[in-house]
Amino acid sequence: VAKAATPSLTPVSTTYTYDLRANIPGVAQSAGNYNGTMQFIVVPEWKEDERVEYNRRSQPRNIPEPALLAKPWDIFSLLIRPSFFKHIADQSNKYFDQKQPVNDGLQRLNLQAREIYIFLGLNLIFSLIRLTRIVYYWNLPKSALSPKLQAAKCMSWRRYKQIKKYLHLADITMYEAQPANQRDRLFRIRPLLNEVSETFKRHWIHGRHISFDEAMVGYKGVNPFRRNVPSKPKSVGFKLFAICDAEKYYCSDIEVDFQSGKSLVDIIMPMVDRTLSAGHIVYFDRFYTTVDVYMQLYNRRIRAVGTCMKNRFPCAALRNSDEPTERGQFVITTNEAKSICAAAWMDSRRVLMLSTAYS
Repeated sequence: VAKAATPSLTPVSTTYTYDLRANIPGVAQSAGNYNGTMQFIVVPEWKEDERVEYNRRSQPRNIPEPALLAKPWDIFSLLIRPSFFKHIADQSNKYFDQKQPVNDGLQRLNLQAREIYIFLGLNLIFSLIRLTRIVYYWNLPKSALSPKLQAAKCMSWRRYKQIKKYLHLADITMYEAQPANQRDRLFRIRPLLNEVSETFKRHWIHGRHISFDEAMVGYKGVNPFRRNVPSKPKSVGFKLFAICDAEKYYCSDIEVDFQSGKSLVDIIMPMVDRTLSAGHIVYFDRFYTTVDVYMQLYNRRIRAVGTCMKNRFPCAALRNSDEPTERGQFVITTNEAKSICAAAWMDSRRVLMLSTAYS
């Protein structure tokens, strides 16, 4: 058995009898049974920082009995509550009155929450079963469409166009009243983002381990928030930052990337402050790992782990060194306060890491 190349540790000779079922840490086994003496090195395990405790487990909360969640709509209503559809109807009616004042006998929009449900359901069906024009869902003969696609049974074409024209989630007058430099560029969809951010957290308890990363929502239309990230499977679309449970993969908070000049601290900290608490360990990839981010989290008693870009690596001696050189070797150092640990590890290439959670 080839021993691990770790010069700082002394090999230990031990006699073992083992077969395919044996479990010897740090030793790769081949087929067959063996008796004999081997030299091996036990690689030190990462030691978790025990100064901040967190004992909660990943699990749902505030969930009704299973019998009350018999349909997909029941689960959807937990995450986007019926009161939000009434909010949409109220804001749409208000927008209609702003654009079309009631005079000369002109009728009001009088949009109801139930019509928002129907409008949303029709658009979901249209996205699953495509026709070249939306009006065809109303114009084609009934014999050419399945019962689920006969939109005329749910809503008239005129009413559908009217709702589509005046649908609004936010009051535009409040946006226009704000100073230009304080306006939220996402004000049109901010109520929806706030709704899902609140309900996603309301129905889940995070475990200790958290992942922070980005996701892409594919979109090829014209929009100032559209991003092009060639490394993603959906390279063109809207970029979202997300906080997820690293054990159960539940997403509890999202934020749209609409301002490319924002610093990492300004991106990460608002989401962390409204979602996480002391004792969590957040895992980052190399794009988000900086000493500033890690120390901001450390001051909040939140720990962090992640790979790091070379130009952001704080330890100059380790950053400019070629060590380690052989696969499996690693070099570790910490700052004087023992608050942050820097490591270089050789895999197929050299990997740099920072941690405030493990030492």
